[in-house]
Amino acid sequence: MLSAYTSASTEFNGEGMKYKLTSTISKTLASNVHWRLKDFNFTSATIAEPGTENGVLNITGDEVISASVWSGTNTVDVDNVMFTDARAYLGTLDGLVVYNCHRVALNGVRAYGYSNTGIYIGQSHNIKVSNCEANGNMYAGLRQGSNDICVIEGGVYNNNGISAPTYGYGLASSAGDGINAGQYITCIGVTANGNLRKGIDFHAGVDVSVLGCTVVGYGNAGIYAVGEASGKTIANVSVVGNFVDGYANTLGNNNAIEVGAYGLTVQDAGDIVVAQNRIRSSQVAGSSSIFVYLPSSGTTYHSISINNNTTRFGSSSDSPIVNVHTVSALLIDRIKINDNILHSTACTYGINAFNTSTKIKIDGNLIQVDSGTVTQGIYFRDDTSVAASVDNNQFLGAATYGTGTGIFEDYITQIITTGGSARNNRTLTASLKDVYPTGISYSFGTAAPVSASTFNRQGSQVVNSGAAVGSPKGWSCTVSGQPGTWVSQGNL
Repeated sequence: MLSAYTSASTEFNGEGMKYKLTSTISKTLASNVHWRLKDFNFTSATIAEPGTENGVLNITGDEVISASVWSGTNTVDVDNVMFTDARAYLGTLDGLVVYNCHRVALNGVRAYGYSNTGIYIGQSHNIKVSNCEANGNMYAGLRQGSNDICVIEGGVYNNNGISAPTYGYGLASSAGDGINAGQYITCIGVTANGNLRKGIDFHAGVDVSVLGCTVVGYGNAGIYAVGEASGKTIANVSVVGNFVDGYANTLGNNNAIEVGAYGLTVQDAGDIVVAQNRIRSSQVAGSSSIFVYLPSSGTTYHSISINNNTTRFGSSSDSPIVNVHTVSALLIDRIKINDNILHSTACTYGINAFNTSTKIKIDGNLIQVDSGTVTQGIYFRDDTSVAASVDNNQFLGAATYGTGTGIFEDYITQIITTGGSARNNRTLTASLKDVYPTGISYSFGTAAPVSASTFNRQGSQVVNSGAAVGSPKGWSCTVSGQPGTWVSQGNL
């Protein structure tokens, strides 16, 4: 059936024909072949499980990569072709495998029930995957690796996996260790629901975009783009306009969106953008809505922008809603977290960006926590090297902030540097202390500060919010310190 082709081009049109295969089919393409398959239905239940990874249909071209240059002559089109099996165990049989091709276009390909991966595309160039389906496979629905310029548009990759959370990816992108491999990868408008490990996964990629996708239910992460070891580069990541819902998952560490690099990863410089996503976290232990790793060595990111995201049930009680995480002094150039609506039943921090950058702006966020104790609403590095501004944020909900009674430092890290400011931050009922670029603060209260954990700079003022005849107008700090030396102003 598929055993012969001309040297110029080959087209197999099944016109809806169905075939029950008893062995796998492998095609190695000669140079300058345009190979096309359409309108076939393959069932493969009688194929024995291979000892090493193999596809029911394997197509191999002449594409190679050398010295950062891709070169090849083969074009492959697969249209409206179905691959079905009913494996109930993890093995090494894939549905469709395409490898080493110069241009690949898959449209309406469907692959169900394979012991490994439904559709696999490897080390190829100029790839377009449109409106395909790969559901109920044991390892992954669609897997791609070491590819250059790949667009995955539309399609459904649901309910893959056999045991959570070890296996089960909707869309998986693997190592990409070759020269310039794993770059310019875009996933747009994809549905990846109910996968037992991750919905959309990148273990490597440069210029990765996940746009307008839906991920409902996941075992370990909803959208994941993380470099986990040296050589697995994740750079220039954009996660924009997606709906990620992990609510009521039963497994731990279920971050809805997880990006960055960690450990000893040598990280190419780049940018991370997480914007306009709608998120419901799983709320099980160790879960955040947005989790960003920063590497401990190598070259870190130029910038991180987290903006205009909306969370509902945003984290577990032991985690931040938004967590930009690092354990090293390898700081990024700049970070901005702005205009997010962040809700959680309980959390440790609304936004945790501690020890991440010397240039940080956190602006215009609304943070609502319904219950429990929040360590701090917004937490960031506050030493003399930081140029930070934390402005126009609002805190809502019935949670208790910090160990105090709602003083400024329980909501937002105290800024003690001359380059920082915290202005116009509010709770539902009161304005919190403003800290100006000089480090001098201006706030309201019924007494001078007395907490030894609070630093106040000379010139800071507290206006008496319980003003009455015979009481001070307020209090002024005359000597910087913790809490500093305070004197009362003239009585009313």
